[in-house]
Amino acid sequence: MLKLILGLALVMNLLIANDWLKKGDTVIDKKNHLQWEDDAKTDELVDIWKMVNARCSGLHLAGFTDWRLPTKMELQHLAKSQRAKANFAKLGKYLYWSADKDDSDAFVVYVPNGFASKSDTCDKNYALCVRDTK
Repeated sequence: MLKLILGLALVMNLLIANDWLKKGDTVIDKKNHLQWEDDAKTDELVDIWKMVNARCSGLHLAGFTDWRLPTKMELQHLAKSQRAKANFAKLGKYLYWSADKDDSDAFVVYVPNGFASKSDTCDKNYALCVRDTK
């Protein structure tokens, strides 16, 4: 019985681990149907909200052109998953812009712990681009 339980735990662990997949310059979140940017420029993208939003909208990566800024919830999901973060080569311990904004503020997420706060859209923060795979 103990072997069966351990075997099931191992299989479940492997299934969960496979929710995230490093593929070229991207990381795929199979569970949430998202593809995240993780190319050489990822850790260099620091700018005001308007510029990073435009950069994501115009990004051509992995044969796709439908990139965007992630939502606050998408970033928090990524930030709170050690398995997810382990797949990224260029993910830093920074504040990252989200697409969620109001007036002159937009939400940022601190990747080490998933804490979200507002930042003036004229502040300079990091950005990750994402696209829907479905």
